[in-house]
Amino acid sequence: LLGPQHNRIAALLLMTAAGAMNGFININIITIVQLSTPGAFRGRVFGLLGTLCGGIAPIAMGLGGLAADLLNQNIPLLFMCCGGTAAVLSFSLAFDRSTREFLAWEQPSPS
Repeated sequence: LLGPQHNRIAALLLMTAAGAMNGFININIITIVQLSTPGAFRGRVFGLLGTLCGGIAPIAMGLGGLAADLLNQNIPLLFMCCGGTAAVLSFSLAFDRSTREFLAWEQPSPS
């Protein structure tokens, strides 16, 4: 939705909504991963996760620049392609049984 947007207020509202949803989803998923990871391995798991995210970010920035050059600097088209890909992946994960089971996980109550 952001790609073809020419109105600054509408773009700002879209980015605000995306940021709010990103925070909500990330906090929920990270909390579930923390609760489902044994305490002895939690530091290692999140250390690896941080290392992977930090290492992939520069690669993604470089590939984004390459994609923009290949599309003749058509940034709205790039936004729409990325958004479409994210939507397809989100819908495929939303209908995946194992993903839904993971997100519905609850910590067992102590007996």
